[in-house]
Amino acid sequence: MVRFIVSFCVVTFFYSQLVAQTWQQIITNQNDTIGLYNALVKSGLDKSEFDGIIRSKLYTINHPSVQITSKGASFKISDTNSTCVNMDFEDSTYTGWSGRKGFHPLINPGCCAQQGFFVNSHTIVVGGTDPTGGFPRVAPGGTASFMLGSTVTGGIAEQLKQTFMVNADNKAFTYSYAVVLQDPQHLPTEQPFFEIIMYDQNGDTIPCSYYRVSAGQNIPGFVTVGSSFNTIIYKSWSDVSLDLTDYLGQNVTIQFTTSDCSPTGHYAYAYIDCKCFNSELPAPYFCKGDTLISFTAPSGYQSYEWKRNYTQTIALTQTVDIIDPQENDVYEVYLTPFSTGQDSCAFKLSHILKTNPHPVLPDYLLKQNVITANADKMNDKMETDRFMYT
Repeated sequence: MVRFIVSFCVVTFFYSQLVAQTWQQIITNQNDTIGLYNALVKSGLDKSEFDGIIRSKLYTINHPSVQITSKGASFKISDTNSTCVNMDFEDSTYTGWSGRKGFHPLINPGCCAQQGFFVNSHTIVVGGTDPTGGFPRVAPGGTASFMLGSTVTGGIAEQLKQTFMVNADNKAFTYSYAVVLQDPQHLPTEQPFFEIIMYDQNGDTIPCSYYRVSAGQNIPGFVTVGSSFNTIIYKSWSDVSLDLTDYLGQNVTIQFTTSDCSPTGHYAYAYIDCKCFNSELPAPYFCKGDTLISFTAPSGYQSYEWKRNYTQTIALTQTVDIIDPQENDVYEVYLTPFSTGQDSCAFKLSHILKTNPHPVLPDYLLKQNVITANADKMNDKMETDRFMYT
């Protein structure tokens, strides 16, 4: 039997309060990196002490904007999260995200100067269907999503973004979106639009992350309703996944923008949901001797390609049935998003097939007389016992 021992770093309440007060005094009087560093040195704390304090829960709650970098005692002021925070909005709050508001770039270059969350621009939605497209306002499988923009016009643009550190657990990133755009048939640069971009800590666009759609006709994945100057186009939920392995240990930012048309009379809005995960393909339960299993890839992609053992293409559908599966076979699925439609931007999920262990039942379940004579007690015991596996 394996025991997992979780060790915690415990700091006494008195010492925590004393150190936290010291840090509060230091941070209150220092607003720049150099000044902060010098103040830390003068405080008499050695590097190991203020490293630990910076990372402590007490300190990050009091000063969430201060972060330690990989260069030891080098600090910066930022909005970066240490990991993905509330990406799927299941908290039904704005936690982890930042918002901005402004105007169409032709009205105000640079888009969104006002920082914060605003009525009719930034909204948490928890149910219902979109009145134009009839699709759910919440992404499949969730209880809340984010609505960026609204039907209120005025040339308004709005943004939503989050910056986070990439690690082994969040190196695969998926954003889901649904979008509604009025099509007033202005010049292309004047039209309502929706834009998605992900960039690294140097401000460079991450390959395959950029997507921009302006109102218009014959756009793949979009449906048109209405006619003439009352035309609206919409697209139900679609997914895009990105492999962030090349950015391990770096900060990356996901940013969404919607904008009304520049003549100010027509709207754009989008529904957004995100998640971070590793790149493991969700696997079926496989026992030795099984002759048929099925894999199902995430929905919302333009195309799918399944491969076995790296080279053999076995299906071009979302779900694939595997006849006579063999342990250690490698299965991969390449997902091409609507946002690019490019095979070069296909995202890969993979899984090495392993047989699941057989449960070893506790002795009391193997004794028929105990089961028949003490059924009620057995049921109670089953609620607390855990199976052991071989």
